[in-house]
Amino acid sequence: MHQLRPLIKIYNSIFLVSLNLSLYIRYFRVVIRFRKKVGYFPNIAVPTLYHEKMFWRKIFDRNPIFKVFCDKLATKDYIKEKCPNLKIPRTVWKETNLAMALQHSIQSHLVIKANHGCNFNYFTNSPNSLNLEGYTKLLNKWFSKTYGLKNLEWAYTQVKKTIFAEELIACDLPIGLVEINVRCTDGQVILCSIILNNKSKDMKVGYFDLHGNRIVDDVESSKLGLLDQDFTVPEVFYKAINYAEILSKGVDYARYDFMYNGKDIFAGEITVYPAAGLSRFNKDNKHSFDAIVTNYWDIRKSWFLNNTQSGWRKYYSKLLISSQ
Repeated sequence: MHQLRPLIKIYNSIFLVSLNLSLYIRYFRVVIRFRKKVGYFPNIAVPTLYHEKMFWRKIFDRNPIFKVFCDKLATKDYIKEKCPNLKIPRTVWKETNLAMALQHSIQSHLVIKANHGCNFNYFTNSPNSLNLEGYTKLLNKWFSKTYGLKNLEWAYTQVKKTIFAEELIACDLPIGLVEINVRCTDGQVILCSIILNNKSKDMKVGYFDLHGNRIVDDVESSKLGLLDQDFTVPEVFYKAINYAEILSKGVDYARYDFMYNGKDIFAGEITVYPAAGLSRFNKDNKHSFDAIVTNYWDIRKSWFLNNTQSGWRKYYSKLLISSQ
């Protein structure tokens, strides 16, 4: 048996290299997109860096809870069960039929959303409000799209499409809603960010540890604009952390979003494929987002590696666990 060990090691290496090559061939377009967006060619079969782990998750990890988190309405139910005291924006109406959704009048102070993807939001108070024809086209566009196919975000493709209206969170803060994003691994907070003026030309971002201390900012966030260096986290920052710790129990990695209006903290989305795993890699900054998440995200806690697989995946899962 001792004499066979070198041969077994060689065979295992050949298997992993062959698997990585086959994944490159099968997902060639996504690999090329990854190279252009992130900046390097990934080792998908044996992921060690954050972006590689995200690519691996999209292909292999079919955690049932991801289907819940990728459904905005199901996420609300999950949060309500886990954190009953945490406020959630009120759902005014919801429809699984497009024609029925269009029957609802466009009232003020609402956000119209689709539950099955990102950036499916229409604010009825928008200064560039749509006429009925434009609104109809927008909802048709949302309903006709199966989100997640392009970048392999499997869980989004499993969500039953629903259009719904959500009550707009009232905010009197001069800086507008404060968005607090908390990244966790199985009940442990590893990195936080605060965003002001999200998804606008005035958007500003800053990264913080769980104690509210500023972390060296990423190159990627600097393109969006950085929070002032003297920015201090609001007191509810620590409430968001406590809620995220509860919500993240049993999940190997995800981002938990919260909104603060100056009075109350509200639950937002739970994201398992942030930026589709295609943000720019910062290889030179040891304190960057990439480095911090890479160090803490242990895929040995993933659903795939904690559930019995069959065929070659069973053999592969054992190899992957031993390589981490």
